Amino acid sequence: MKKFSFFSKGIQVEFNPIVNQRLEVIAHEAIMRFDELIPPQEELQFDTFELTQFQVNLDSLYKRLAIKTYKGSVPLLLCASPNQMPHMLPIPKEYELIVTISQPVFLFNTEMTKEHLNYLTGKGVNFALDGFGHKFLSLPFLINLQPKFIKFANEIIIACQDEKILNRLVKLIQPFKEMGIQFIADGIESQEQFDRMKLLADAFEGAWISELMVNRDRHVDESI
Repeated sequence: MKKFSFFSKGIQVEFNPIVNQRLEVIAHEAIMRFDELIPPQEELQFDTFELTQFQVNLDSLYKRLAIKTYKGSVPLLLCASPNQMPHMLPIPKEYELIVTISQPVFLFNTEMTKEHLNYLTGKGVNFALDGFGHKFLSLPFLINLQPKFIKFANEIIIACQDEKILNRLVKLIQPFKEMGIQFIADGIESQEQFDRMKLLADAFEGAWISELMVNRDRHVDESI
């Protein structure tokens, strides 16, 4: 039987910086990348059962590579579903691990999600919620989960170009901030967008942030 080799496709994990309003790095998010071109379509065609197993294996590989290669001390966000988190996955002690949950996970697989969330919580893992403001959100679940971060949906970032919407959202999320939850604005593409979203978000991520951090590190290296 022919096996699909992930490593032959050059899979690697990159770590996108998440910064606060002072542009200090407060966390990194692990993002999976392919070094090479996307494999031929015939190599990625599976029966339904095989596709499910493929997704689980890829998700597990992503988590393991991220934990194995991460060298930072600030929290690491793994953007993946916790119901695919194997119990044998190593939980790091050197830094805080945060699992990002998409809303459909707990809407359609409540019991399995609860089991895995309880396991991860017992291991000291924290959580972030993705896509806030886009789909239905279970408030009781949110209160029980007590996530450290909530990531705004892209639709929120775009909508905040309107001053009235931005000001309303500032008031709307205040109770969540009083719970100690920090909001992340992802997809920041410019200084102007960063400055605008500072009224709403506590942390920021995106191409502009990553480039800014790379240039700052390069400048520091050149000055030494």
